[in-house]
Amino acid sequence: MSSHFYLIDIKGIAVGNEALAGTDQELEEVLFGAIKNVHNALKMLQLEEKIEVSTPNSVAVFANSIPPLYCTFKDDVLVYMKPILEFFSQINSPFYINAYPFLAYKNAAYAALEAAGYPKMEVRVSEMAGLLLAMRMKLEPLS
Repeated sequence: MSSHFYLIDIKGIAVGNEALAGTDQELEEVLFGAIKNVHNALKMLQLEEKIEVSTPNSVAVFANSIPPLYCTFKDDVLVYMKPILEFFSQINSPFYINAYPFLAYKNAAYAALEAAGYPKMEVRVSEMAGLLLAMRMKLEPLS
């Protein structure tokens, strides 16, 4: 009988999924604390440089997205988004948007981030950013 063990090289953790979509104010209020808690746990384990922390967002966070150049975040979302973006800019985490196959939203996201004061934040687009983060794990045989 043969057994195999694997090391998992986790690249990122998604905290929530589209929590700022405007459907649950309680989730919106606790999201930032949850993100910080996950990051602090990684920091305690000295993994904060190896594992990124982010939260996938839906296109519902945008007030307008056409034309993409003039995209902004909704005012009621920006109240919760601004501290998260500030934290992500400090820890070098990307902004995830669940927008696949509508890749034009990536330009809208860059415009909204610039309008919010974060012009250099990376934007990553996927259909399910949380799943994408999970799938970025790499399995390696245990030596």
